[in-house]
Amino acid sequence: MNTNAIEAAYQRTDLFERRRTLMEQWAAFLAGTAVSAPPGRHPNGT
Repeated sequence: MNTNAIEAAYQRTDLFERRRTLMEQWAAFLAGTAVSAPPGRHPNGT
């Protein structure tokens, strides 16, 4: 756990951008507009 409030705020910002990318990829997948599997995932689910 991070006790430094300023450092914690920066970490939240960094994670927010990563979550945004993930949510955009997920939305494209659900809408059927995804062009490929998300990074780190094989198209056949393995």
